[in-house]
Amino acid sequence: MERAYYGVDLRVTVRPVEVRDGVAAVWIDYAVQGDADVDRGRRHLIGLAVSGAEASFTHAVRLVEEGRVMPVASTRDGLASAVDSGSFRSGEPRTGVSLHAAPSGESVGVLIPIVGFVADVPVREAGEVFDDVVGQVGEPADASAYELRSYVVGERSAASVEGETSTVTLRSDVLFGSDESALSAQADAALAEAAERIKAAAAGGEVSVVGHTDDVDTEEYNQGLSQRRAASVADRLGGLLGGQYTISAEGRGESEPVAEGTSPEARAANRRVEVAFTGRISVESGVEGELVQTAAPTSSGLDPVTYVARSVGTSYTARVVEVVRTDVGLVGTLRIASDPGDKFPIDSMGGRGSGPAHERGFRAVPRVTGAHSLSLLTPGERVMPWDYEVPDGVGLAQGRRLLGDEVEPFASGPGFLATVVWPDTGQDTVTIDVPDWFRITDVPVTEPR
Repeated sequence: MERAYYGVDLRVTVRPVEVRDGVAAVWIDYAVQGDADVDRGRRHLIGLAVSGAEASFTHAVRLVEEGRVMPVASTRDGLASAVDSGSFRSGEPRTGVSLHAAPSGESVGVLIPIVGFVADVPVREAGEVFDDVVGQVGEPADASAYELRSYVVGERSAASVEGETSTVTLRSDVLFGSDESALSAQADAALAEAAERIKAAAAGGEVSVVGHTDDVDTEEYNQGLSQRRAASVADRLGGLLGGQYTISAEGRGESEPVAEGTSPEARAANRRVEVAFTGRISVESGVEGELVQTAAPTSSGLDPVTYVARSVGTSYTARVVEVVRTDVGLVGTLRIASDPGDKFPIDSMGGRGSGPAHERGFRAVPRVTGAHSLSLLTPGERVMPWDYEVPDGVGLAQGRRLLGDEVEPFASGPGFLATVVWPDTGQDTVTIDVPDWFRITDVPVTEPR
């Protein structure tokens, strides 16, 4: 794979992944091409990406297979299970190796920040060098795999799938008036939409309805309000779904916020009712119709689009490099460039204040600086990139993580690459949209080279 990063041309090669006793080792060779002047900052960023080290709240190299992701493992000292060696000088190779949980198949995808995604890397039994690497890095204390979660945002609700469990999240501001538990006039359409999602994914079974509130008022009051709201939703859903489903209702008050902080956006995300059941909601787009209109700058295909990040006033240009269909989903890579005069570009992809980013539970810093808001827009819905949850106390980067680039380089000039992986919508062309920031229509979906 060849990539250009801030004027530096890189040749990147991923060697076959070696596995032993549930642990995988990934070697990545790369070299700067030509006579490029690789300054210290670029050396730092390139080195972090290919060495598998931890950088600013994000895992670096990740292995990805259908439904699962394997981040960099951690040592007993809490460090990244990764080493790198070699020079950054032009033409001289550099090699990084990182340890992960072993994939289950004969091949695996490798996601490399600021470089992109390499599909179908062979997996084989470990050779003699494997023991040397483990000895140098240290036996990993945690090498885990995590289930990927899909997340689709509709006009009235959102739907996620993690493993065999689907969850429809209904916004309380749509269902209820302030401090009310009686369903509003708008609630009927939202609950009918939820019922149709459930019926399409499961012919019957248990359905759990859980109410949540924000942190305004007392814990006791919020607990009671959440219980009453859950009961109202469960009662209406029972009539819409019929006797094949067993519905339970409970309230959890303010105890399980999905968004950090006390901003209006965070509190709105925390006021919700979640409807969970066993079954898999499809993200394939079979719906025909018009896309929701936008006043944001728009381009099509591989043409660039220029827009302003309103949160910081920086002007950016985005261009799609490619969208590729793989076994794990649609892999999209964009090149984002800012004006050379901007000293500290940030929030280039609309993460700050994004409703979907709040609702999905990302923590504050990575939410602002990453590609969380890059969505595939279809009639009536937007499909967000895959994400996954790392439990607190496990691994290097905990909480809700994006399957894609989570940190911007904070450097102006020719631009950086941002890669995300979306669930496959089954389309031959897609529309990439960041709400109110920019839109790129008719982007072709290609097959791996």
